[in-house]
Amino acid sequence: MPLLERVPLVRVVESEKGRFHVAHAELTNALSNDSWTDALLDAGESAIWDLIHFIVGFDDMGTWKDHVLWGRSLIVDFRNRVRKSQLLPSRHQESLSRTYVGHTIIPPVSGQGPLEIRSHVFLDSGAYQAVSKERDGMGLTLWNHTENCGVFMDAKGYVSHFSSE
Repeated sequence: MPLLERVPLVRVVESEKGRFHVAHAELTNALSNDSWTDALLDAGESAIWDLIHFIVGFDDMGTWKDHVLWGRSLIVDFRNRVRKSQLLPSRHQESLSRTYVGHTIIPPVSGQGPLEIRSHVFLDSGAYQAVSKERDGMGLTLWNHTENCGVFMDAKGYVSHFSSE
């Protein structure tokens, strides 16, 4: 799979409305508070890629290459805090620009848009499950970074609009 090996694990995008990232899973480890920062991402090849740690969602030890693809620590931590009525993590993380992620299905809250935890915006709203498994609440989320707004469409064709901040 030589072609796949050349695909970047994190895409950094500069826009007129500010920098943002696109990654598959997450750039922060909620268990240890280790995290990528804009500076580390800008540094190019960093030693952090090879750091071994436990990856929630991967359920095993792995490197940051594995974490960026399989990590679910942010959402697991968020759900645990909700369940225990604890203080929720901040929507923004200092030194990390907004990062759009998928991998973990989190349908947007009606009227509020996608969940944002520590600069990670969860855009996977389960489009494949809405059709193949006919699950209510699942659908397709499209987000416009420049206008900071998006739409969600469920399997029945119902469309809702939302904006952030």
